[in-house]
Amino acid sequence: MMTMRKAAAAAVFCSLAVAACGGSGSTSSSETPEYRTIPVTVVGLAGTGLVLQRDGSETLSISLSGSYQFTAQVAVGSTFAVTVAKQPLAPRQTCTVIQGSGTVDGDASFGVTVKCVNLTTRFVYATDTGGNELAAFSFDNAGALSLIGTVNNGASSYGAGLTPDGLFLYTANRTPNTLSAYSVDTGTGVLSGVAGAPFAVAGLAPRVLAIAPSGKFLYTATQSGNTIEGYAISQGSGALTLPGSSTATGGQPLDVTITPNGKYLYAAAFNNRSVYGYSIDANTGSLTPVPGSPFPVYDLSTYARSLSMDPRGRFLFVPTYTTSVAAMTIDDATGTLTMVAGSPFGTGGAQASFAASDVSGKFLYVTNENSNSLSAYSVDQTSGQLTPLPGSPFALGFSPQAVAAEPGGQYLLVSLQSSKRIGVYALDADGVPTAVSGSPFSTGSLTPGALAVLAR
Repeated sequence: MMTMRKAAAAAVFCSLAVAACGGSGSTSSSETPEYRTIPVTVVGLAGTGLVLQRDGSETLSISLSGSYQFTAQVAVGSTFAVTVAKQPLAPRQTCTVIQGSGTVDGDASFGVTVKCVNLTTRFVYATDTGGNELAAFSFDNAGALSLIGTVNNGASSYGAGLTPDGLFLYTANRTPNTLSAYSVDTGTGVLSGVAGAPFAVAGLAPRVLAIAPSGKFLYTATQSGNTIEGYAISQGSGALTLPGSSTATGGQPLDVTITPNGKYLYAAAFNNRSVYGYSIDANTGSLTPVPGSPFPVYDLSTYARSLSMDPRGRFLFVPTYTTSVAAMTIDDATGTLTMVAGSPFGTGGAQASFAASDVSGKFLYVTNENSNSLSAYSVDQTSGQLTPLPGSPFALGFSPQAVAAEPGGQYLLVSLQSSKRIGVYALDADGVPTAVSGSPFSTGSLTPGALAVLAR
């Protein structure tokens, strides 16, 4: 791990233009240097352990707010990406990189800002696949869940999602063909119904949903209608309106996900054993198939059960509902998917169903429904290849289904359907999960399905 150093812009430019620092020759002060470091300004940091990462390789440890720089010299005009590899603890905070990717600029004003805020509240919401409830839990610093209460959702539901600001929660309800909508009290976690909800879905059996990073659009995949229905989200009320965005997709779409930059949407078509890709119009939300779509998962022995997106939008992971998970690279320019060398990767379990990346993108976790286990991998940050972690797969029991990473990067949550519980697992620095004290936590009469985690 690289140690931090205070930014010294003058030193950087001296190494690039000797004449400007008293050497021979002459260099215009406006001349763009060929290489430079990437400056970072960190604000609001109160916790310890913040680690940033540049382009999936060089790391930078930060202990205080201030100005820093990565050590490596990078070419002006080349692309870069700065991400949070590890969130700070004591107190727990979420740090967000602002303008963290793009093209390296030679201008003196170029740089990346990292803003850190305290995690003052954390809540978990669980849908009910066997009844009509929707449950809210508080989530303390030790990883323990405590039931806040339930609301009558009016229907059983599988999919759920929060808007990026955490102000609204939505569920996909298969039987009545609707989407439920709730406003979230971010101080207490309590849910209140949005006016006009539930909202009708044109297709049959909406099962899952995904919300664009902009918070402007919501998409739901209809399992029996074989469509993706798009909605506009009212930024004030959370109400949904249907702008006429209905897109045909492959047989029995069981999951949808959106890249972090909001450019592409992907749908897992179970019966077609493929992933369908679409570009998203940033203004209207309409979908257009990307070149080469659909993309086969592997062969006729595998299925596209669900999807998990790498936090940087580089890789897409697809549990095959057999004994493997497929990995694909995403072409940011076109949205085209390409199978990672060596894919699919064995899980060591049976009926791989759901997957989730940790917040750093360094680790991937896959639930194996029939073998009651969790497969864990390290993710090669360049190729996307998966390597099982020592001890994987890890025994969970109780028919594990949905899996979600807590935004602070410390915990992993898993729906354990047959026992009506939620498992919470602490993740160590090597990505290895260990059950927290008291886990798994009872969900009462609720059969947990999708999990949505709010941290603010």
